[in-house]
Amino acid sequence: MRSKTLVVKELLGTHKLETVACARELISNIDGNIGIVLDFSGIEYISEDFAQEVFVNCVKSDPRITLNVVRACDSVEAAIRRVMKVQ
Repeated sequence: MRSKTLVVKELLGTHKLETVACARELISNIDGNIGIVLDFSGIEYISEDFAQEVFVNCVKSDPRITLNVVRACDSVEAAIRRVMKVQ
């Protein structure tokens, strides 16, 4: 399995991720890699729309993809948990 670590703030250049467009930009960096580590260091906020697009819709589009989160603050972890609970 190919894996890749994506430092979200470096890729997207912001500490607040609110839009589906930002999520799709992040997803475009997966490039066929299946095991993805998302490093959320420096990210203060993600919207539920962003979390839904990355953690639910992206994985549904290719069930082989696994996403692992590291260095996420409490509010980011909470947004991810909320969308994962609803799916």
